[in-house]
Amino acid sequence: MSDAPRRSPAVQLPGFRVSLKTFAPGQKVIWAASAPGRLCVMMAGEMTETGRARLIRYHPADLVYKPPEERPQLSFGNGVRTVTVELARERLTDLDKAGLSLGRSFRHASATAAALGARISAELLHRDELTPMAVEGLVLELLAEACRLAQPGRHYGGPRWLRHVREQLNSEFTRRLTLAECAREAGVHPVHLAQSFRAHYGESFGQCIRRLRIDLASRALAETPKSIAEIALESGFCDQSHLTRAFKRTRGLTPAGFRQAFRRA
Repeated sequence: MSDAPRRSPAVQLPGFRVSLKTFAPGQKVIWAASAPGRLCVMMAGEMTETGRARLIRYHPADLVYKPPEERPQLSFGNGVRTVTVELARERLTDLDKAGLSLGRSFRHASATAAALGARISAELLHRDELTPMAVEGLVLELLAEACRLAQPGRHYGGPRWLRHVREQLNSEFTRRLTLAECAREAGVHPVHLAQSFRAHYGESFGQCIRRLRIDLASRALAETPKSIAEIALESGFCDQSHLTRAFKRTRGLTPAGFRQAFRRA
């Protein structure tokens, strides 16, 4: 690839290479004959892809995958920074054999990927002897998120009443929803709802609400100048300390630490 971006020294791990890249405004990228698969978390700035009679704009918190055979035409605005995982062909082959293929190129907004990108970025910027081990674990989590987004059909199912409950959570998670209230509206016993929800979606009723709230807070921290206290209330938390405890437990960073790592140029 010519016009190479500035990057932090990469971490080389079995099957993938991880780096933090910074692109200059107006920079153009020309791919070499052989390119690896690329999984990128947009951390800052705006990147534009042209070609095939289409134009795609990538923004912070986007998780982008490009297979080895795809070499897009890219241009960059101000302050573009990405966490990039270059995937060796043998790693992609292993995923295919396990039924976890990333498939064709995709772009998804993902607060989970944004949080993982912030933690990888922090590791790359502040290294110690444990950085390679920490980065490997975080990259595997990022791959898991990418596989889930690439195969969304695996997340849905169950009877109609259960799908309705999940849709209700997705649309009303910032208000105080209780298991008993949702079970009553669905016409089932709360225990049956709790068991069915975990069996079909792999998380509890409460974990789902907490995840949705943390995702909303993550996007607000990355994309807006709002105060953490304001974000906490808008995301359904009682106050800033409640958000901070939940955020630290699930993301591994405080909200302030996430915002700083995500926005650091």
